[in-house]
Amino acid sequence: MPTVLNKSSSQKVEVEEGDTLYDGFQKNGQELPHGCLAGSCGTCLIEIVETEKDSLTEPRTIEQDTLNTIKEKNPHLKDKKLRLACRAKVVGNFSFKIPER
Repeated sequence: MPTVLNKSSSQKVEVEEGDTLYDGFQKNGQELPHGCLAGSCGTCLIEIVETEKDSLTEPRTIEQDTLNTIKEKNPHLKDKKLRLACRAKVVGNFSFKIPER
C-alpha cells in the first residue's frame, strides 16, 4: 500500500492503491479540507512536495479545469504541482502540503 505524508500536519497514512487521496485519509480517520467532493470548488487543493514517478493518476478534465482556474486566479501557484484531493487517485508514495492562497 502506498504511504502518503501530509507535511502540513505531519499525518502519514497508508492509502489503498486507486483510492482518492481524500478517501484514503478519511478511511484512516484523518480529515482533509473539502467542499463539493466533485472537483469543481477547489477547496481540497494540495501541492505535491515530493513524489515518485506516477504516484498519482493523471488529472481528468474536471480536475484539470478547476486547477487551471485556480492557477489563473492565484499567480503565485502557477508553477506548483497542484492536485485536488477529492479527484487524485493514489498509486504510489508521495508527500504534499496544503498551499496558501
